[in-house]
Amino acid sequence: KLGSWGVWEAALTAARAGGLAITLHGGEVPAPEEVQNMLDFRPDRLGHMCYMTAEAELQLQATGIPLELCLTSNIKTQTFNGFLDHHFKAFHAAGHPVVLCTDDSGVFGTTLSQEYAIAMSTFGLSCDQMIALALQSAEHAFLTPAELATLRQQMQKHMQKRVKEIDRSDV
Repeated sequence: KLGSWGVWEAALTAARAGGLAITLHGGEVPAPEEVQNMLDFRPDRLGHMCYMTAEAELQLQATGIPLELCLTSNIKTQTFNGFLDHHFKAFHAAGHPVVLCTDDSGVFGTTLSQEYAIAMSTFGLSCDQMIALALQSAEHAFLTPAELATLRQQMQKHMQKRVKEIDRSDV
């Protein structure tokens, strides 16, 4: 329930104490107190965070908490007027860890590939920047070190193959 942080805090604290990583989605509507409570809790990841006070945004940037951003979802829910208005641009430019997500691909009619294509075309990102963004996102997955190493290896192998395919198609 919006604005009822106290309802969730005990369960989230218990989950954290039990060794679970925590992702919180918030800031999809103006709720400054709830956003502040989430930032103070210091989850492992945050989703959306579209509505933040200037102070909350500075606090988020100072924490380095990775931010899951869902471009299409935020446009279809009218959180932003258009992709160019999305706060992806500011957080990415500032070097804050961002992870592109779909939110709910069935509801919003998008795929992760489409989200990357939108980011690339809207914000003028190069192929190398997109690869770096994808690889960086893996660093924020809730995986064991061995699982993360395997994921990195699989991603790099796939991306090298795709880049070769793209290079051949441009000739």
